[in-house]
Amino acid sequence: MPALRAGRMAVVPAATSRPGAMPAPKRISVLGATGSVGTSTLDLIGRTPNQFEVVALTAQTNVEALAECALRHRAAFAVIGDASRYQALKERLSGSGIEIAAGAAALIEAAARPADCVMAGISGAAGLGPTMAAVMQGRRVALANKECLVSAGAIFMKAVREAGTELVPVDSEHSGALQAIAGADPDFNRRDLWESIEAGAYPEFEFGVQIFSEEQAEAFSFDVLDATKIVPEELVPITPIGKMVLDRNPDYFFGETEQVAFCAAHIVPGIDFSNDPLLAGRLHSYQDTQLLRLGGPNFHEIPINASVSQVHNNTRDGFHRQSIHRGRVSYEPNSLAGGCPFQAGAAGFTSFPEPIHDDKVRGKPEKFADHYTQATLFWNSQTPIEKAHIIRAYRFELTKVQTTGVRERVVSMLANVATDLAEAVAAELGMEVPEPMPKALDNPQKPEIDASPRLSLFARPGDGSIRTRKIAILIADGVEGEAALALHEGLAELGAVPRFIAARLGQVQTPSGDPIDVEATLETTPSVLYDAVAIPDGEEAAETLAGLGQALEFIKDQYRHCKPILALGAGKTVLDAAEVPTELPAGGADPGVLALSDESSADALQKFVAAIAAHRHFERATDPPEV
Repeated sequence: MPALRAGRMAVVPAATSRPGAMPAPKRISVLGATGSVGTSTLDLIGRTPNQFEVVALTAQTNVEALAECALRHRAAFAVIGDASRYQALKERLSGSGIEIAAGAAALIEAAARPADCVMAGISGAAGLGPTMAAVMQGRRVALANKECLVSAGAIFMKAVREAGTELVPVDSEHSGALQAIAGADPDFNRRDLWESIEAGAYPEFEFGVQIFSEEQAEAFSFDVLDATKIVPEELVPITPIGKMVLDRNPDYFFGETEQVAFCAAHIVPGIDFSNDPLLAGRLHSYQDTQLLRLGGPNFHEIPINASVSQVHNNTRDGFHRQSIHRGRVSYEPNSLAGGCPFQAGAAGFTSFPEPIHDDKVRGKPEKFADHYTQATLFWNSQTPIEKAHIIRAYRFELTKVQTTGVRERVVSMLANVATDLAEAVAAELGMEVPEPMPKALDNPQKPEIDASPRLSLFARPGDGSIRTRKIAILIADGVEGEAALALHEGLAELGAVPRFIAARLGQVQTPSGDPIDVEATLETTPSVLYDAVAIPDGEEAAETLAGLGQALEFIKDQYRHCKPILALGAGKTVLDAAEVPTELPAGGADPGVLALSDESSADALQKFVAAIAAHRHFERATDPPEV
């Protein structure tokens, strides 16, 4: 269809420069400006506005977000993919001088306009046409739309080669903290576990059970055999029966970890299987998986899986037999082996003789169809901070969904969970709250409780220690070595894992002449890998760190993630360079940002440890982040 348009025609001149002049700003177009990739890109542009000129911005349906981005970044051209929303965009940008258009043809035109780089962030098949247009114009394309390679890989890459296009892969979730961890250190969690065990900080898991009768189960408003349901602790408290402690790392990772075979069907006398349909499938599938994964029916004889006590049975032969049995028989009763081995009879495992009086049918109980009651219970049990995180998570994921109907259906489901949740998510997506989705069960039973505080993570604040917390100590030449080492040693004595981090490996020099060994670099260990950051005193070091973009981003990320920050003496200079305030957005001192100058090393350590023990300081959280 032809593109709808209004406003002035934008003629973007080619970038030029002359000797001695400031470099011309880079011209950039962002396709999918309201998605995760687009918002991250525009956030970067907003931090360095003099370095970029925004040529074109596009969005599929979110008029309000597109208009806001276009005005903030002074875009020359704004395109809404959904032509039915053209008038709304026109009214929103009236008088701004920004050229606007709508429709699929306009998206392609936006991608083809002269620019130094085109950020291709339109997900799904809708992004193929605009991305291909940018490629055929020979633009530098930052590709987040991987569907171009999946659905039209050969044609797409041929066009890239013929046009001489520079293709830069971009991950559509690169701003996520978890992905940042995986990208910086794919083995982070495994390494963290290994190092904790080696240091003697053994991970512990309390093992508890919930015990109730069949009569109690029948009376619950939910079906206990539904794997999507929980039994609230207010109804049945958890009874601790033991503790599992990981107190040794594997000696041989393949022989122990890779070959271990857990199986839900292996139980001890005294317990039996319920009628849980999910469990029933696993009772079969686990065993079937081990037969293939571990090479045959004798995987139970591999040392890591073998019984500690000797087992006597009539099992023989099969692939990968590990034991050699003596004797001539493998059956009972027999006379050649004195009748041995023989079955243990009643002393062995016997199944619980459950009487069954119902008809055998292939179906699920009616309570399985209650999909929303416990979702409401979970939402009502969260703190305001956790609710805000849930809303932002829905916004993040649904913003990447380009089909309006899908987003509406998700929000219509949330309307059955909680009105405030649906309204908040809908507002974040720039849409009205749709009618609640019809329920599979019209009249579910009234729940026993409306909220369960134990479902909140804040119900488990920890023991107040800082054991295993990873602390970054940023250093550079000129750092006050004595104070830095005292901080490092003090944190280590309390069980934390401090690391000296600098721009490069090697050593940094101190005024006393005693160098400090660098343990990690800003390039390889981003902020998300650490629970807190400290900046020791030292004017020369502070001046150096204040001029390092990586150091400033490290500190900003710590602040955005609400983690503790300590600046000693001249270290406050680095906080100022990163524009990190020591006061909360709502006023008052931020307990997680400590700028100390007159305290002794012991007092500074004590205050820092208290801030770390609190883990996160969510009082400073804002959306979007102010820093």
